[in-house]
Amino acid sequence: MAFTALLIDADPQRVRALGEVLVSLGAVGPVEVVRSRAAAVQRLMHDGPVPDVVVMALVLPDGRMTDLDLPWERWPILVHVAPGEEAMAAQAMRRGVSDYFIVDPAAGYLHAFPEQVRAVMAKADNLRQLQSTVQRLDLVLGAVDLGLWDRDLR
Repeated sequence: MAFTALLIDADPQRVRALGEVLVSLGAVGPVEVVRSRAAAVQRLMHDGPVPDVVVMALVLPDGRMTDLDLPWERWPILVHVAPGEEAMAAQAMRRGVSDYFIVDPAAGYLHAFPEQVRAVMAKADNLRQLQSTVQRLDLVLGAVDLGLWDRDLR
């Protein structure tokens, strides 16, 4: 399955390793990479199509990504943190990030990373299907002459 990926990270070794895994999973290569918060905001909010998956460092040289007031739930995002930063990852998830993984110095995270990418993309696909179903149901219910009390099922 071909997909587009955006990698937001300033570490060249990690970018190379994660990029290789993403391409092996079917990412249309080369994987797009941005290395700063400013470039990430520009890319996410203004430049180009929405990527199918975003892999993002929580902390970049110019600050923490989730300190920015962005609609994080708009993109399927896997954020990575260092060991001991799980609380920051949980906070990022409360703000709308899809999931997280811990980048350990021995690069063991690369073993679980492919499955996490698949899971985040499947969750995003399920959400899109659900939203499409809700839109179709709204159209059907809109065409039927029901009272307001019968139609408001949410």
